[in-house]
Amino acid sequence: MSGGYLPYHLRQGKAIDRQIFIEILSKLNKSLNIKHYTYIGLGGPFLEDFKLLHGHFGLPKMISIELDQHVLERQKFNTPLSCIECQLTTTEQFISEYSSNDNAIFWLDYASPRERYQQLSELYSLVQKLQNNDIIKVTLNADLSTLGKPQKERGEKLKNSRLHRLRSQLSDYLPNNIDIDYMTARGFPEALIKSVERVCHKAAEYTGSAILPIGAFTYKDGQRMLTITMVKVENEECTEFYNQTDIECWELSNKDWSAPIDIDVPSLSIRERLWLDKKLPTEIETIEDELGFQFDSDAEKSSELINNYKKFYRYYPQFSRVLV
Repeated sequence: MSGGYLPYHLRQGKAIDRQIFIEILSKLNKSLNIKHYTYIGLGGPFLEDFKLLHGHFGLPKMISIELDQHVLERQKFNTPLSCIECQLTTTEQFISEYSSNDNAIFWLDYASPRERYQQLSELYSLVQKLQNNDIIKVTLNADLSTLGKPQKERGEKLKNSRLHRLRSQLSDYLPNNIDIDYMTARGFPEALIKSVERVCHKAAEYTGSAILPIGAFTYKDGQRMLTITMVKVENEECTEFYNQTDIECWELSNKDWSAPIDIDVPSLSIRERLWLDKKLPTEIETIEDELGFQFDSDAEKSSELINNYKKFYRYYPQFSRVLV
């Protein structure tokens, strides 16, 4: 199934990631006047991120890129705002033709693992065209299984096989220091972050600007996905920019292209969520002692889920049946 047909509006990890993106933009808005930005993204059939961003910032111009004619027609049916323009085009074509003197927020929400080189090439081209203070978020498939699951290979042999395939996929975009130690479920997303860093630095060096990482996260609603949010600024403004926007002291920030934070939270009933929220922010041991049951058969995993909920509870979605 292609990304245009997935019910992203009902996916817990992506919903949390989307809410974190709103918080990032709110922090950046302390230094940037985001309400005048144009938002450009891959809205899918439901355009959820478009509704969310317009609701928070009142963006006057929004463009959704879509390559599937059937999804486009569904988009037009579901379009909630007249300021959203739905275009039938590819990301490659849109970026190649893109030119603007106005600031923009881009979300390149990629899903296919088979097109990683093409996706990073598009990112490279876009970074060169961005204005200073433009914001870009990129989503990549970071599921280790997409590098192959040969039946006869195990251990080091399997890791070497996956590393060889990754090198074949990314070519010169993959840093030379990425080795088999990265060929794990937790290490692979970090390898992709290092590749994004390489692409962005290479593209930005020709513009006299820098690409600053703001936050990086993974989640797994099906396959594991990686998201990275960045901003383009003048070289001499890097340190000042972090201080002005409070990113410097934000507990979820990623300012050095390091390993992403994993959004791995328990699936909760309404009653469970209300009980946890009522206890927060007490110590995790207190919550576990009073809860009376585990969220996973493994006690350590259950503790990790509770700890992660404490980290992300403000962004946690609640899906309910409503009358419309």
